[in-house]
Amino acid sequence: MRRLTALVTAIALCWAQLLPTGVLAAESEGDSEPAKLPELKRVRTIQSQGSDGWSVVEIRDVEGKVIVLTPVLGREVDLTEANRFALFQGRNVFNNPYDIRLFNVAVAGFQNAVFMRTAKGKPAVKIEHRSGKRIQHRIVPIRTDEELRLLREYVEHFEEIQEKKYVLGKTSKLAEDDAYPMDTDETLTFQETRTRAAVRWRTEASVLMKDGERIQGELIPVYEDGEVLMESDLSVRRLPVGDIDRFHFKGDGGSGALSGAFQSAVGGVVTGAVAGALAAWQSGASVKRTTLFAASLFGVVGFIFGLASGSRSARGSREFVLGPVQPRDDEDGDSDDSDNDGKTEEAPSGNKK
Repeated sequence: MRRLTALVTAIALCWAQLLPTGVLAAESEGDSEPAKLPELKRVRTIQSQGSDGWSVVEIRDVEGKVIVLTPVLGREVDLTEANRFALFQGRNVFNNPYDIRLFNVAVAGFQNAVFMRTAKGKPAVKIEHRSGKRIQHRIVPIRTDEELRLLREYVEHFEEIQEKKYVLGKTSKLAEDDAYPMDTDETLTFQETRTRAAVRWRTEASVLMKDGERIQGELIPVYEDGEVLMESDLSVRRLPVGDIDRFHFKGDGGSGALSGAFQSAVGGVVTGAVAGALAAWQSGASVKRTTLFAASLFGVVGFIFGLASGSRSARGSREFVLGPVQPRDDEDGDSDDSDNDGKTEEAPSGNKK
């Protein structure tokens, strides 16, 4: 009975220690990636981020038609209206119960938003936001016209939703032939900027120049006069962006996941040993046996959870070709992560030192 009591106490103590650290907590990612929309032009280049280094970005021209969601908002959603109706602020107590994609989106530096229909007839919203000293635009897709009607209901009944007197259903209560959301003939054209890779600290990479020279080394988060800096062979070189063909960022693969797993395992051993000793002392059981058992158990648990968590964030190597980018012919408009050769790209965060 004493051993059982000590074991239960140790498990309870270790569980309480693990949960606040997020080892067992599921990470929720906002649906912030914009969908691919029909484009007139798409170019990949380098853009300065001031004191935050520089980024590989894609800039493209987008065209669509304005949609007026509801007379309450008019043509666009300004900052005051976004605050009033808790829009573009991510999940909150008012929108959390509803499975609407736009409610996942939180936009830093929000300025305004306009609902629109793309050239392929899909609903979306264009968001204007401030990024440093720049005013930039991004696209967030809306799944269906049904979601548009639900968004109209949300805005027009927001006060009732606040007071829990109105609940949105899975389908809208509005008639499909209702005047709003209203498609207009007003054409909307703008440039969308998307960050593909951010260099915020020294990052191991290789650079292929247009003359065929390949340079190995560390990219430095400094962008000056149209040039990026790279340390190679103990010297710093200035690389004109116009002369760069492509960047190849070296990912950490599974090494980051394994390192995180060992760190989590060590933390589990220490936590388990302390909790086991405390539980044994409180229950009168064998301190040595209980401590070893708890340390082993939670070391294994920590390793497994650390490996699982690290595997989700492990980065592979990625290559980014500068210049015009052509979308694949077989793309259906729901992804904008393809390069000329059809490879999927993800922005690496760099190897921090």
